[in-house]
Amino acid sequence: MTAPETRPVVTAYIVAVYQALLGQNEAALESLERSFAEREPHIVMLKVDPRFDALRDDPRFQDLILKVGFPD
Repeated sequence: MTAPETRPVVTAYIVAVYQALLGQNEAALESLERSFAEREPHIVMLKVDPRFDALRDDPRFQDLILKVGFPD
């Protein structure tokens, strides 16, 4: 009996990283919202992840920071 084939899981957070790096800010914010809704573990890095620096001034990003539970 062989083990079932496994595929790497690409989380919404990781998708958001690539979208942000490609300048697709709207899509990145949507993916980050999905990551939060799905309670993905990487979302805890949101406040310090430098790959999202271009999104930091967006009010939706700031709202997400608060929703995740980070203090100001």
